[in-house]
Amino acid sequence: MADELEDGAQRPKGEVVGLVIGALIAGGLVAFVFQNTREVRIEWLAWDLNAPLWLVMVVTAAGALVLARIVAFVVRRRRRS
Repeated sequence: MADELEDGAQRPKGEVVGLVIGALIAGGLVAFVFQNTREVRIEWLAWDLNAPLWLVMVVTAAGALVLARIVAFVVRRRRRS
């Protein structure tokens, strides 16, 4: 059975769902990378560079997530005081 561990114990349903969702996200990310390999030119302030489109989009998304977490942290901290 796919949900059984080596010692015969059952794997929790939430863990199985998490593994399936993780596999789907990983597959989607791989497809995204292979479909967006074209190089693009990036100009920002004094910098000028060429990078693959997928890398630019992943770095931008990661930066947006970090910025959102920082803003959420600041907002929560201000509400407490």
